[in-house]
Amino acid sequence: MPCAQWVKPPIASWQKADPIEANLMFLPGVEEIEVASEYQGPISVFIAVDVPTVERIGLAVELQSKASVRFTIDHHATEGSMSEYNYVDPDSPSASMLVWEVCKYLDSVTPEGAQCALTALVTDTGRFSYQNTNSQAFISASEMMKAGADPTQISREFFQSRSLASMKLEGIVLDRMELLCEGAFVYSFWARMISMRVAPSRLMLRHSLTPCAISAVFALP
Repeated sequence: MPCAQWVKPPIASWQKADPIEANLMFLPGVEEIEVASEYQGPISVFIAVDVPTVERIGLAVELQSKASVRFTIDHHATEGSMSEYNYVDPDSPSASMLVWEVCKYLDSVTPEGAQCALTALVTDTGRFSYQNTNSQAFISASEMMKAGADPTQISREFFQSRSLASMKLEGIVLDRMELLCEGAFVYSFWARMISMRVAPSRLMLRHSLTPCAISAVFALP
């Protein structure tokens, strides 16, 4: 029997007060996520995903401490644990692969869950280009796609959607690039006063730079 039929609907909590990033708003169920510090309902089980320690769960610390039972699903190797029950695999490229295995075990695979899991897997592996990518990552991705995940939407919404502010700020950084050691290293910089003029909000500034061939970027006062 799918777990959704025999447990209460879970509440997803956001560990920060900052808004959820704009390029994640396409994910199914994102509109139901509550800021952890604002949740006033009962809590019996707390499941931490992709965070190994209490120091990393931000505003969700109080909820975690109130829960009767705590679980951690993670791929970061740490000493000790903040939960009674742990599913940790440091060799896994993404915590979403572990969540995916749990969903399969509980017979609770859905197209919506597959879309979220594939998004996390694609971003954690740098679109399967990072060294943490292994053969199981491709197997899991295939399973997620068969379950209804849409990699085209993930690519379009997360990687290809850019704000005007992000392109302007990236242009400034690229224009100031300098090569070192016969092209082995690249550096650039920008001043905060420039970045705030181009992207006046913290949220816009956070996503103003996307991965590119830059080894280091320095923000000057």
